[in-house]
Amino acid sequence: MHRLFFIGILILFFEVRLEAQQKYQFYLKDEQVESKRVDFNLKASSGMWTITPETFLNGVEEHYYPLNIKGETTDEYSPNFDYQNGNKVCYCIFEVKDDEDKGIGNSLLGWHSPEKDGQWQVVLCRNYAYRMDLDYAIGMANIDLSSVPVENFMLETGSATIQMEYQPEEINPIVMDTFMIKVELGAVKIKRLNLSRARHIIAKVGLGKLSLDFTDELMDSSEVHAMVGAGTLEILLPSKDLPFIVYLKGSPLCRIKLPKSLEKIEDDVYASNAYLEEPEKAMSFSIDVSMGNLSLKLK
Repeated sequence: MHRLFFIGILILFFEVRLEAQQKYQFYLKDEQVESKRVDFNLKASSGMWTITPETFLNGVEEHYYPLNIKGETTDEYSPNFDYQNGNKVCYCIFEVKDDEDKGIGNSLLGWHSPEKDGQWQVVLCRNYAYRMDLDYAIGMANIDLSSVPVENFMLETGSATIQMEYQPEEINPIVMDTFMIKVELGAVKIKRLNLSRARHIIAKVGLGKLSLDFTDELMDSSEVHAMVGAGTLEILLPSKDLPFIVYLKGSPLCRIKLPKSLEKIEDDVYASNAYLEEPEKAMSFSIDVSMGNLSLKLK
């Protein structure tokens, strides 16, 4: 009897929580942006997130917004949207904060469910250039920046699970300066990172897992700097017919797997066959592994 009463209370709790979902919409209009550049800062405690270019929507009018955010969440979360113009840039901050502040520890114990914590969609306009700083504590996110002009990009996750990709041949129309990823406990997978056209790619992995895919044709020479603590880094390298070089720094506590077809130039330095012919156009990888795992694979 007591057990049935307890189960009934749990069912009632989840039903009330689902009914408490509230819908929101935030956006920037053309007249609210003094230039064609948007600095977008996102901080999310939890939830399910989707970031896409404008043409992935079915609507018409909202396609022209520099920034369009739609979503719904429970009363436990407080969305906050603000913006201001300065230095020829529109600075925009969007934060979804957990009012109860359960934190990452409780999410690992099952207190959080991304589907119940809220669902959000962020739509970007291809007529604007963006600087993006995305910080996900927990939850899930799918990010598609195909053909979106991005000057700088930063992604940080606590224990969130994130999938990011560029569609084939949908390159960044401008050269990106820095693409930075920081993974603490979560899992991040990025496909066709070449198409970001980032000059500098910086990756930091704590206890989590990061997968980077460079299998599309190289667009610009990039420098990749990666540091791995006790987590896992997987890199799918470009074709050996494209020029690239890999510099490794390991320790007795780490584990490193390399393709046998790479040319060993000197100790802890490896290169593709094409690098020997065109070193000046090469992409470079500098990877430091402390206690974790590194796996390099060829396309």
